[in-house]
Amino acid sequence: MFRRWLILSYFLLASVAGWSQIAVKDSQFQHGVYGEYSYISNDAGFTAPKVGAVNSAKVGAEFNAYKWLAPSVEFSVGKGQVTNASSTTYTVLLGPRIFFAVPLFPGIRPFAEAMVGGTVVNIPKSVDALKSTTSGTVSFGGGADVRLVRHIWWRGQVGYLYNGDITHINAEVQNVPNPPNWHLQMSTGPLLRF
Repeated sequence: MFRRWLILSYFLLASVAGWSQIAVKDSQFQHGVYGEYSYISNDAGFTAPKVGAVNSAKVGAEFNAYKWLAPSVEFSVGKGQVTNASSTTYTVLLGPRIFFAVPLFPGIRPFAEAMVGGTVVNIPKSVDALKSTTSGTVSFGGGADVRLVRHIWWRGQVGYLYNGDITHINAEVQNVPNPPNWHLQMSTGPLLRF
């Protein structure tokens, strides 16, 4: 199932990349650094904090490879509350971010992304045997950047993270039967372009 989603997502991103090559001013697509607040649900939807939501701070950088393509790297540290203990989550992701041209609104830059990396979850005060785990992570999503002033933009995005081992550790601490592997993520924050 996961493999089909991965193949489908890359085909979707590749087909959109061709459409997004409309001529746009080069100044619209520059290098950037950003910081965001991110909310990650423990499941594929918002069912409530009782199932283990994670609030995190995320920083990242993207580099202009072409008018519509920016390889990106990001690092996040999150804190969450599971049933009887607090968790700390560290995630590193990298991958392409594809931008779409909106000729009528040059101050808005929609994008799609597919990133891969790894995550470490620590639950030091857990009474369970499994106190930490490390796992590969995949993230799919999209959003938009809105220009506030010349070099400062605001980014908002929504996506999904896939991580089976994080789900396993949360399930053990929370005793959630058959927990999902997909985690809904919403994030927002400032973006500096130079």
